[in-house]
Amino acid sequence: MKTTMTDNKTTMNAESVMTKQIIDMMTSVIRQGPRGYQALYSPDVLFTNNRLIYIKGSVDSDLSEEIIQKLLLLDLESHEKITIFIDSPGGVVDSGYAIFDVIRNVIQSPVTTVCTGIAASMAFIIYLAGDERLMLRHSRLMLHDPSMGGGNLAGVKPLELKTDILEKLFAVRQQIGETISERSGMPIDDVFVLTEKDTYLNAEESLEKGFATKIINSFEDITFPQTNEL
Repeated sequence: MKTTMTDNKTTMNAESVMTKQIIDMMTSVIRQGPRGYQALYSPDVLFTNNRLIYIKGSVDSDLSEEIIQKLLLLDLESHEKITIFIDSPGGVVDSGYAIFDVIRNVIQSPVTTVCTGIAASMAFIIYLAGDERLMLRHSRLMLHDPSMGGGNLAGVKPLELKTDILEKLFAVRQQIGETISERSGMPIDDVFVLTEKDTYLNAEESLEKGFATKIINSFEDITFPQTNEL
């Protein structure tokens, strides 16, 4: 009896999951046209069809894998422009640089990045990967030196801490500084002055320092490939 109840519960759970998946797939954008209301594709499909990508939340290996797959897929379809919207507090350095390297060194499609809220820390580095870097009027950028992430320091001796962990941290700091300097044209010494602390920049300041290339006031200020999906 107990086994049967468990099996029924498992079946019900599986059915609930399948129902949710079907509903998710059926979720669509509704548009009113000459023939009345019409169901379009889901938002994800609309984004893909119009070569749009949205980076939101922490940058980690899962997000990096998802974004890279989308970039490669869009680049295989054509070499028209890809637009990436970013609203992220940052995250793991390696995951962020994986996205950065694919944008800069792997795909052939030009990329425009758009800061829609805040692009901070590693999200700021991803933002800099764009050939064109746009900011909404009230969006912000934040840059700083890297900090230690997770890890167990138990049993680590002082000299090991100094020669190993700190050297790696300074190497990452140098790498990030060089990236910011290369993409913005700012001397690296000036970059390190900014990254010594959490430096927040509004749109005007970001444009002045060469991090952003344009401030936009509406969706119409962004140029998209010609499609019939929006």
